[in-house]
Amino acid sequence: MSSASSIKPYLIRAVYEWCIDNGHCPYISVLEEGCSGVSVELFENRKVTLNISSQSVTDLLIDNEIIQFVTRFNGVPKKVSIMLGAVVAIFSRESGQGLTFAPEINIEPN
Repeated sequence: MSSASSIKPYLIRAVYEWCIDNGHCPYISVLEEGCSGVSVELFENRKVTLNISSQSVTDLLIDNEIIQFVTRFNGVPKKVSIMLGAVVAIFSRESGQGLTFAPEINIEPN
């Protein structure tokens, strides 16, 4: 039996494309532990939900290990990097349809 790659990045890209094709705004929920570039005060219960639509981010990359983009927080551009293991959901803002995932990173408090 061969070692297959994770299906998670493919599902994330599929839901993202479905949102765009249907005129919906894609959002992702991520854990603080696998996220850089987001101010700590934006996290609630160690999670944050981010708008990843083309109106909100530039240079979006969703590869098999990481999601990266540039967005603005209070008018200041920031490069955000998110480990795929930290993604716990991707969904449409308008319909709530999407997918949830079990965290794949250590979520124990420091």
